[in-house]
Amino acid sequence: MELKIGVIGAGPAGLATARAMKDAGFETIVFERNRDVGGIWDIEAPGTPMYRSAHFISSKGHDMSHFAGHPFSTDIPEYPSHAQVHDYLRSFADLEDLYPLIRFESEIERCRPLENGGWRIDGQGFSEDCDAIIVCSGTLWDAVTPEFEGSFSGMIRHSQTYRDPEEFRDKKILILGCGNSGVDIACDAARTADKAYLSLRRGYWFLPKFVMGHPTDVFFARNMKMPDWLSPPDFTAFLAMMVGNPKRFGLPAPDHEPLASHPIMNNDILQHLGHGRIQPRGDVACLEGESVCFKSGELDEVDEIICATGYRATMSFLPDNLLNYQEGTRPSLKMSAFHPSAQNIYFNGMIETNGGVFGLFDRLAKIIARLIAQKAAKSCRDSAFTEMVNEADLKAHTTGKINSSRHVGYVDNANYLSALKHLEEQLNI
Repeated sequence: MELKIGVIGAGPAGLATARAMKDAGFETIVFERNRDVGGIWDIEAPGTPMYRSAHFISSKGHDMSHFAGHPFSTDIPEYPSHAQVHDYLRSFADLEDLYPLIRFESEIERCRPLENGGWRIDGQGFSEDCDAIIVCSGTLWDAVTPEFEGSFSGMIRHSQTYRDPEEFRDKKILILGCGNSGVDIACDAARTADKAYLSLRRGYWFLPKFVMGHPTDVFFARNMKMPDWLSPPDFTAFLAMMVGNPKRFGLPAPDHEPLASHPIMNNDILQHLGHGRIQPRGDVACLEGESVCFKSGELDEVDEIICATGYRATMSFLPDNLLNYQEGTRPSLKMSAFHPSAQNIYFNGMIETNGGVFGLFDRLAKIIARLIAQKAAKSCRDSAFTEMVNEADLKAHTTGKINSSRHVGYVDNANYLSALKHLEEQLNI
């Protein structure tokens, strides 16, 4: 089918999408603003949030941690480093012959709909008209930094700028935020900083990376069994048995079910807390010169504040008011991929979930390719397409979500997989 498809971004979602479009027989152009593929996994890319100690949160053996037909090699550890993930993505692009499709150092300045239903992509020195575009520009580039009351004489910066533990040598460091990057960076600070503090607003669950020698996500995904005398009645009881109550380490009690939030996969944080190398703190009240005042009444002198406070999935190249964020950090889309009204624009890589995502990007890309082909062939009516996506979207979303901007649109991995399967069945994939 003679269709031209524009893919914006050559990170994991962009590469999966490029393969799906190429395999569908579409003329495919991938626009990448950096010099290499990989998105955030390229630690040399300007603005990446990657740091030296970063590893995959999901294990390499989980079905959703890799692209179909391209498992991680056997000599890679269970939780690959950022460099190994980047190598994997480059190898995938090479083996699938995607490099010829990619225009590097081509930053998009504007995308606008055309009267014929297509889209025009404009950048510095180029312009392309496409029948459809798939936005795969990523969600971890536009850092969100909180505002503080008072003034601070030290340094305040976002974790996006952090790279190496030596940056903390002989300093008193406060890490603000308890997502996976915040916890990783706190553990780095525990090893090199003079003092390390971790500020968090609410309670979190901390998951071990291994259960009985198996990666935790693989253990539960494949229904591996513990001995009867060890089997807890539910996942919460399992965590209580394996890890213990976070309150014993001076942390607030979680206010949600273990997998209602992005899981914190870290074996070291509780050990550092237990050894006193990280001091837990609550929410910040104000700043006073060299000191940070906490709402609990505690007062600590620190040299530097690292804000591991998340990102907003900004896409400034799209028309104003095209996206609705509903007070969240990611756009409100059906299945995190389909715009509720705009035509011939799709998204991949916007999924916020509690498991591996490379496989989700891959399957979603194939679904988008099939939908584009069917709509072009007029074998799928717009009303049928809308009904199909709405039904899948209902399957994808789960109850018990956390009331925070990050979790607007959050989906449970198993529910999302069920929704993808529903779409695949409807589309005969």
